[in-house]
Amino acid sequence: MQVVVNGAGIAGLASAAYLRLLPQVAKVTVLDSSADLTHSFPAERKYTGLWTPALKCLDELCASSTSKTLMQEAMFISGSGYRGWKKGEWIIRPNSGLQPYMANSNEPALGFFTNKAILTALHESLYMQGKLGRNVSTPNIRYKTTLSSIHPGYVETSTGNLPCDLLIAADGAESATYSLLHGRPGEASS
Repeated sequence: MQVVVNGAGIAGLASAAYLRLLPQVAKVTVLDSSADLTHSFPAERKYTGLWTPALKCLDELCASSTSKTLMQEAMFISGSGYRGWKKGEWIIRPNSGLQPYMANSNEPALGFFTNKAILTALHESLYMQGKLGRNVSTPNIRYKTTLSSIHPGYVETSTGNLPCDLLIAADGAESATYSLLHGRPGEASS
């Protein structure tokens, strides 16, 4: 199966990293309109919070050294609850706090990572999977490439046609993929 992922953000790179591990997938190509990986980074200090299931997925997709580095950079929440908006008083607080993530545990953990750290780890994992002896194809990330049109069996891009059995739309809220399939969001397609 030939897969095209439109978007090299967190969802796109995570999808590509996972799909490349499936035996049915012969090739995954990631398209992104930005100039390179560094242009894909949102503002340097934007954070994404990940709970235990997502942390386990990152652990599985990333090489162990990349995952360890990523987890060391995370800010884990140890306490939580709800505060009143006027005076900041605690309204409700659980009896047990949250713990930092541990791969061999299913205990709830909430870690905050910079988007840059997550994207870098996923990008590295795409290249490390082959080096770790996993039978996966070399990653194909095409920067400065946009999706032009969608057809059965292939997609047209700004740099040429690509075979495509499965198209993943990971290009954000103003999705060009959605617009190509359905017209602009909220409009009926012709």
